[in-house]
Amino acid sequence: MHSIYTELLHARTETIDRSIKIFLAVMSSGGIAGWVVWKSADWAWASLIAASQFLNAILPFLPYKNRKKSLAALSRELDEISNHMEIKWLEISSGELTEREMRKLFSDMLNKSTTATQKHFPDSSIPDNPKLMNKAEDTTISYLKTYMDAEENNGN
Repeated sequence: MHSIYTELLHARTETIDRSIKIFLAVMSSGGIAGWVVWKSADWAWASLIAASQFLNAILPFLPYKNRKKSLAALSRELDEISNHMEIKWLEISSGELTEREMRKLFSDMLNKSTTATQKHFPDSSIPDNPKLMNKAEDTTISYLKTYMDAEENNGN
C-alpha cells in the first residue's frame, strides 16, 4: 500500500511541478504579446504577471523539485520490497515458512521500508495526503482480492 501511495504522490508532485513550470514559461514568453491581447482586462493580466513574479521568486524554496527525485527513488525501492514480499507470500501461503520465519520476514520488511524512507527523506517526511492514501488503500484491497481469488480458484 505504501508503495502505491508513494507512486501516486510522485505522480501528483510531478503534475504540480510541471504546472508551475508551464505557467512560468507561458507568462515569461508571452508577456509582451499577452499585454496586447489582454488590454481590455489589464488588471487580470497584471495580476497574472505579479503572480508569476512571486512564484518565480519563491520557486527555489518550494519542495517539488527535490521531492520529485526523492519520491521516484523511494518508489523504486518500495516496489522492490513489495515484489520480494509477494514472492515470499507464496512461501507463506504454501506453508513453507514457520511462524518465526514469518515474523522475521515481516520485521525485515518493516526495517527495509523505514531505512529506504529515511534514506530518501533524511530532512523531511513524506507528505500526508489522505485522498491519495485512500486511493492507495482501495487499489491495494482490489489487488489483494483479485490475487487471493485467483489463488483460491487455482486450488491454493
